[in-house]
Amino acid sequence: AEGGSGGPRSPDVPPELRSLWEALRAAPRDVAELAREAGLAPEEALSGLSLLELSGWVVQCPGMRFQRR
Repeated sequence: AEGGSGGPRSPDVPPELRSLWEALRAAPRDVAELAREAGLAPEEALSGLSLLELSGWVVQCPGMRFQRR
């Protein structure tokens, strides 16, 4: 995978989800906060987060907050 310096253990995230992945941190973050930072509408961010969660790269925390796995 060509990721270069995408941070520690940066998975091979699809290009359309890359901005969302980069907005995620080790600590849980709110969907609206992630959407704003990634430049997405909240519903687009939630859809992308669901895909990342199904891929095993993200976990959902209480209060609709998400963090990197």
